[in-house]
Amino acid sequence: MSAGRLARALLPERIFARAAESYRALFVDLDAVVDCLPAPPPGAEILDVGGGDGAVLDRLLARHPGVRATLLDLAPRVGAAIAPERRERVRLLAATRLADARARGVPAPDWVMLSDVLHHVPRGERDALLGELRALVGERPITLVVKDVAPGGLRSRMSVLADRWISGDRGVELLAPGAAIALVQRAFPRLAAHETALLRRDPPNYCVVFAAGGAAARPDASGRCSRHTTTAS
Repeated sequence: MSAGRLARALLPERIFARAAESYRALFVDLDAVVDCLPAPPPGAEILDVGGGDGAVLDRLLARHPGVRATLLDLAPRVGAAIAPERRERVRLLAATRLADARARGVPAPDWVMLSDVLHHVPRGERDALLGELRALVGERPITLVVKDVAPGGLRSRMSVLADRWISGDRGVELLAPGAAIALVQRAFPRLAAHETALLRRDPPNYCVVFAAGGAAARPDASGRCSRHTTTAS
């Protein structure tokens, strides 16, 4: 059992969540991540794929009280970072594959988030994962957010080592923003990719927003992390 899984098994949920928050801060500024995200429309249904403890989702829900969400993950325990006052707005689905989302009653999402998920998926299985998401949403217009870690540099190497030896994922493999864009657009060719300024603000973390229209991809109204490039499919 990895050190991370052992801590999760032994510590009470809220204590583990606080410890995980401090550990995570070594590698990513989650407030900067949420600054870069476009505002979900009022009443939106969010799907957080591989959301784990829900640290990013909790911040998103705090800023947008009119939205609801489903957090889906293969892990047996999820959502430890979701604040009690926001729990009623989140459907938590542990030990659940994306392919089984519809059967589990997950509503069609308006807004989908893949935060630090793709580098945990083996390279040969990434297209299949995006294909499962495409099958779930069909032709429904969505905003898709991909946050990941660019390879290269000391902080990237440290994050890989932490994933392998603390989280226990020996197969972790980082992918550059361009690779993430190409991957997503194979499954969603009609979505334009909008790279945010997260890579400049908190390297090597990056965030790409995929949307059919430019307005849907505008960052948080604070303007603290506006997008800087656009790639059309």
